[in-house]
Amino acid sequence: MSEAYVTLPPDSSGKKARQIQKTKGSETVYERVVVIDHDLKRTITGKYITATPVVSATTASGFVFASIFNPTGSGKLIAIKKYRALCWAVATAVYIELATWRITAASAGTLIAAADIAKKDTTLDGTPSAEVRHTGVTVTVAQKVLAQLTAGAAAQFPYMGVVLDFAPNEEIILREGEGLATRQEAAGDADQRVVVLIEWEEFTGDPRI
Repeated sequence: MSEAYVTLPPDSSGKKARQIQKTKGSETVYERVVVIDHDLKRTITGKYITATPVVSATTASGFVFASIFNPTGSGKLIAIKKYRALCWAVATAVYIELATWRITAASAGTLIAAADIAKKDTTLDGTPSAEVRHTGVTVTVAQKVLAQLTAGAAAQFPYMGVVLDFAPNEEIILREGEGLATRQEAAGDADQRVVVLIEWEEFTGDPRI
């Protein structure tokens, strides 16, 4: 197999299109060479998974248990693969809404150090850009993406509610200045416990590919 070209209609001296020459039966045919622009590909820089510590609820409405945020200047996009907020009660507690929101800002709380976020491949994956926080995070909410009921019965089995679990290329994409956060929508109960598990990829390029 060899490469050749065909000459296109001229504009000035004419352009040449790159072709691959093949023999099909007794005929010589040409197939176009297509090169995908590097800027359009999804180039993954790292794959990560982490879980927050177990966080106790409070009587403060709007208390934020956890967040993941793509900071301005990261130069990356974040694809959320899985997001699970688990809640259980160690004694009889109130039933309230536990909601996950898209957010446009995240601060305060406790920031999980990048070194403490698990890489799926310790050799190939770079240092994560995502900021994961827990326990009293200050956020600016945008749109709600998940709602579930907290556990209320003593020793109730950890309640998973609805899980954000995405098929390939159907993820929630977090651009710079965007994130997700889980908070209680009413006054909670100190006997409730919440942990959030997050799995994501960081990449550059077109998220549609």
